[in-house]
Amino acid sequence: WSLSTFWCIPHSILLTYVFQKKIVGHKFLRVILYLPSIISSVVLAGVFESFISQDGPVGYLGMKYLNIGEWPLWFNQGEYATGALLFYAFFMGFAGHYVIFSGAMARIPTEITEAALMDGVGMWKELWYIDIPLMWPTISMQIIISFAGIFSASGAILLFTSQVPSTWTFAYWIFDQVRMSNSYYLPATLGLIFTLVAFPLGLFVRKLVTSIYQDVN
Repeated sequence: WSLSTFWCIPHSILLTYVFQKKIVGHKFLRVILYLPSIISSVVLAGVFESFISQDGPVGYLGMKYLNIGEWPLWFNQGEYATGALLFYAFFMGFAGHYVIFSGAMARIPTEITEAALMDGVGMWKELWYIDIPLMWPTISMQIIISFAGIFSASGAILLFTSQVPSTWTFAYWIFDQVRMSNSYYLPATLGLIFTLVAFPLGLFVRKLVTSIYQDVN
């Protein structure tokens, strides 16, 4: 959840702005960012796991050039599993935010940007004082949704580390209790408690983020 909120959201905004400036190779990089939202999450997880496994290119290079005798089972060993999940989320968490922010930035009238450039506004000031305020309704909504779902964030545990309890979150534990143990009362109670906590938190965050910039028509 922290990676998604405090890393992926701001960096997705920055990447969207950079790509809007049509840097060299922006089309290729844009396709790379879009891939996680196009490819099935199961397929993407399988490809990623094979890529860093002992038989994959990362494992081959690591054992050959770093003289590692036994390559770790990243998603099956408790000491590595959490780090491997965070590493996956670190690189694969941009797609959804990027798609939304690119649409919001594309709706900014070009006349506003051109007027700012004529007044001598630089790239960073354009992003900070023009683009972000005009995109703020979209950005604030993403932030509110993220905080409202703080207890339901589970990442790719089911795809990678469902048998490694050290990586379990509250959300995945509830899922596992219902799926494996047919237990409903305790998970339902815990879910209700989380709702009672997340609901006022979401309202507070909404009031906070919507007070930063006024809505722009």
